[in-house]
Amino acid sequence: MIYVTGDIHDEIQRFQQLAAMKLAIHANDYMIICGDFGLIWHNPPSAIETKKLDWLASQPYTFLFVDGNHENFSLLRQFPIKKWNGGSVQPIRPNVLHLMRGELYTIENHTFFTFGGAASTDKIHRIPYVSWWPDENPTTTEITRAIAHLDTLQWQVDYVVTHTAPQHWKTTKLGRLDWDVCPTALFLEDIEKRLTYRNWFFGHMHRDDHGPHSKDQWLYEDIVHLDGTTAGRLPLDLIESQLPVPLQEALRRYHHCPITTPDNAANRKQLRRIIIEHRKEGTINDETAGRLVEEYCY
Repeated sequence: MIYVTGDIHDEIQRFQQLAAMKLAIHANDYMIICGDFGLIWHNPPSAIETKKLDWLASQPYTFLFVDGNHENFSLLRQFPIKKWNGGSVQPIRPNVLHLMRGELYTIENHTFFTFGGAASTDKIHRIPYVSWWPDENPTTTEITRAIAHLDTLQWQVDYVVTHTAPQHWKTTKLGRLDWDVCPTALFLEDIEKRLTYRNWFFGHMHRDDHGPHSKDQWLYEDIVHLDGTTAGRLPLDLIESQLPVPLQEALRRYHHCPITTPDNAANRKQLRRIIIEHRKEGTINDETAGRLVEEYCY
C-alpha cells in the first residue's frame, strides 16, 4: 500500500500517532512525503535529529521524500546516489530515501514522476548556506533530465509527486501571488500542460485540500491514498489536549463566541495571531499551528 502526506519539517508526530488516526501501515508499505523533510539539517546531526531518524528507521515500512525548499541541500548532496526501482535515490537510512528531481520510479507497479524544490518566500529572514540554499530551485541539468525521462514514457505517468504546485493552481485557489515568483512552479506549469497523469500530490502551501474527483492533491498533515481519499488524520481533540495551557485557554475563549456574531472575524484574526506567536516561540510545531489555523482561522 502507498500513502502520501505533506511537509513534516523535521516533525514525526503524525507517524507516531497512526493508532489515533485509526490507520495501520504495514511492512512493505510506503509513505511518501511531499517535501520539507527537514531531518537532514545539522552538521553533525543533533541528538534530537538522530533520535527521530532512528525512529523512522525502526519502522517496518519505507519513507520516501522529495526535497522541499526548507532543506539543507549541502548535506543532502553528501549522501551517495544509487539506483532504486528505476530511479536514483539518496539513502538516508535503509528505509528513508530521497526521491530525486526529474526521476521516474516504479512503486507497486505504479509509475511516479518526482520533482522537489520551490522558492522560499521567507529567505529574506534566512542566512545563505546556513538556513537557505539556492539549490532550492532546479538547475538546467535537472530540468533537462526531467524532460528526457518524460519523453521516454511519451509524457504519461500514473502519479506526480512534487513539493510545490504548478503556478496557476496556486493563483487559482490562493489569488494573486505577486510576491511568489517561483521558477520551480513555473517549470511545473509548463510540464503539467503536456503530462497525462491520474493524481498530482504536493505540499508547500500548508493546507489539506483534496478529494476523490480532484487531480491536484494539496497536502499538509493529512495522510491520503493514491486516489486522494483521506487515509488518516489526527483527531482535533487529541491535538488540542496537548497544547500549551495559554493556547487552550485562547481556544476556549474563541469557542464561547458564536460564529454568527459580527466580531467573529476579529476573534479569528486574534486567535491566528496567538497561534503564530506560539509557533514562533516553539511551544507548538508547524504541523499543529497549520491544523489550528485551518480549523479556526479561515
